[in-house]
Amino acid sequence: MPSYKTVFVSLPCALLLLAAACGGAAPTATPTRAPAPAPTAAPAPTPTPTQAPAGQPTPTVRAVVPTLAPTPTSPPRVVGSRGRIVYAKLNELGTNDPHAAPSGGPDNVYQVAVFSGLLTINLDASRAPGLATAFEYSPDGTKLTLTIRKDATFHDGTPVTPADVKFSIERLQSPYATRAPVYALLRDITAVDLSGDKVTLTFKTPNPLFMQTQGSENIQGISVVPKAAVERLGNDGFNAKPIGAGAYKFARRALNDYVELEAHDAYYGPDKPHVKTIRMQIVPEDATRVAMLRTAEADIVEQIPPPVAKQIEKIAGLRALRVPSGIEITMFFHTLAPTIPGTDKPNPLRDARVRQGVFYAIDRQAIIDRILEGEGVFMKGPWSEGATGSDVSIITPYQYNPDKARQLFKEANLPTDVEFPVIYYQASPAVPAVFTAVVDYLNKGGMKAKGQIVEVGTALSMWRGRTAYAMTLIRSGVGGAGGDPALAMRVRILTDGQLSQYNDPTVDKLITGGEPIFDQQKRHEHFKQLWKYAHEQALFVPLYQDVGIHGLGKRVDWKFPPGNPSHLRRVTWREGSP
Repeated sequence: MPSYKTVFVSLPCALLLLAAACGGAAPTATPTRAPAPAPTAAPAPTPTPTQAPAGQPTPTVRAVVPTLAPTPTSPPRVVGSRGRIVYAKLNELGTNDPHAAPSGGPDNVYQVAVFSGLLTINLDASRAPGLATAFEYSPDGTKLTLTIRKDATFHDGTPVTPADVKFSIERLQSPYATRAPVYALLRDITAVDLSGDKVTLTFKTPNPLFMQTQGSENIQGISVVPKAAVERLGNDGFNAKPIGAGAYKFARRALNDYVELEAHDAYYGPDKPHVKTIRMQIVPEDATRVAMLRTAEADIVEQIPPPVAKQIEKIAGLRALRVPSGIEITMFFHTLAPTIPGTDKPNPLRDARVRQGVFYAIDRQAIIDRILEGEGVFMKGPWSEGATGSDVSIITPYQYNPDKARQLFKEANLPTDVEFPVIYYQASPAVPAVFTAVVDYLNKGGMKAKGQIVEVGTALSMWRGRTAYAMTLIRSGVGGAGGDPALAMRVRILTDGQLSQYNDPTVDKLITGGEPIFDQQKRHEHFKQLWKYAHEQALFVPLYQDVGIHGLGKRVDWKFPPGNPSHLRRVTWREGSP
């Protein structure tokens, strides 16, 4: 196997973590469970004469191990940050400490602002040095050596050192961090060694995915924290007063109200913050967030409902920024339980015919057209086209066919006297309406379904406790075109995955067998098997690829990498402001 070094060329960013919008509930212990048989096989889906959905990106094969592009020089700017903006946020944060944060997408904007990781992303989506200025894999792929920069400082003025990187990785491997999404990625690290400005990681098996995930600069990355401060303050004290090396410093927080950040003018990166103070106001009501934008009470508003976006664009000076996220709104099944909870009836979700019936029962294109008003992407396969393993030519996409759904439900002897809960949380403004439509489609298609809305923290506890029966709608995905399914599938459907409700030996073999492959073409061919198997077995139902819509007020501009609206350091003042 060749040795992989960084070189300075452009490469699109690859993987985003499967992100669930989660809160800060404590984890529920995972019960010991015996192996279950693989799901009952069913015939591959057959085409239905419906209108084909809009085209998606042509699949391409991306490099597994990222390379680093030069960090662009920032445009001329006013020296020093100034002014204050309000960022209206849909969901409350998890914890202040990134190593204990149980959440995904909703925390990205905070974590990327306050903490620095190993790599960062340029506006063209190429990777650039973060706290690591270079890295190199050993010829066998089991060792990774990072070179840590010498000019970065934490918010308390202390320098970032290789010892802080080692401490952060080992802290993320500890029981304290089991709720953190990155925990699953680090459990294969067996040693972290220091030598000068170098940090060397040793893996159990070749691990090309590690550096790829660092390039996405979100909650699956390594947020480096100061060893001395954590040891002095303790975990609770550090959570109350977190310290990072990002472009913004944590200033204060009122739970369920706001988080306030102050610029870190000593930030090492070229994108020095322009805005001095950012107040993240927690505003769960869609109408209130939109009103704040219209009345200039907020400068940036996240997650605007699709119908409102068109109205915003008609107001002079206001803009709607559409963000194809590479994240899908997906329905996962609970196949672990041998029986329906509370009964002695066999769990029908173990039968692939029932899962396929759910696919056929839901008119996904109608949801995109009528509820999302076109602000979504139809999913032909299990994950985004253009990602590793995707190949539409080897599958037949499911289309809406309620008669086929009823036929499959009947063949599988789906109980008609049992209500099957569909669990969801407020992942985006459109989700409640989507959820209502899904439940209605299932009932019309022959499955007795009922809705169950929960808080994000409750959803997390249910997933971790393997009690999320029968189906759950969540935000999930592999990061869009160029993404890699290994980590997302490990977390969601591997038998011992953090949030898995599955136990399928074939899935386990396909995921673990593909993770160590460095050669991208071989990796792509391997994961095509998982793509085909997941589709034909209907292991989960991707309803649509989400398109987030952010509102931008009259005072600011904001540029960020494709699909990654989390770089507050790149918010700039428009001429004449503040």
